[in-house]
Amino acid sequence: RLAAHAINGGIRINEQTEATLRGLFAVGEVAAGPHGADRLGGGMVTNCQVFGARAGRFAGKHALDAGRRKLRPESLELPLARLRGYGQGERGAEDVLVALQEATGAGLMVTRSEKSLQTLIAKIRELKAEWLPQARIGDAATLRRAIEVENSLLTAELMARAALMRRESRGSHFRQDY
Repeated sequence: RLAAHAINGGIRINEQTEATLRGLFAVGEVAAGPHGADRLGGGMVTNCQVFGARAGRFAGKHALDAGRRKLRPESLELPLARLRGYGQGERGAEDVLVALQEATGAGLMVTRSEKSLQTLIAKIRELKAEWLPQARIGDAATLRRAIEVENSLLTAELMARAALMRRESRGSHFRQDY
């Protein structure tokens, strides 16, 4: 199996590790860090320890200061409808994840092109529309796994779309067509 050594982050954070979206705190690979585009894997260990502790402290303070908000029942309608969309099919969520990993390995790794990224996005759409709704859901654990896979599909699609928009080669982002 292929494995990426780094994502190279991108969320801009302040000294408290908070993003421009209030209440969102980020560290490590998802945060735009000090190492630049060519950082090798493993360089974020110390960064994660230091900024992870800071993020936890500041996120905790933010949560205490924000207090509890009353949940409106209608705010659950959309997520619950989405969850009801999962079926009792023959596939497991793991099957969807393996297919996603194979597709991202082919289209989103070291060398990329407009064609490979568009092929990947089409595969992600297929996995979201056809495979995932048929995922076997037998208990809370398999439902949780299906939600995790759904989140992985979203993340992969966002990464592919961002890579498609970036029409240059820089650092570990290498476009064969640019």
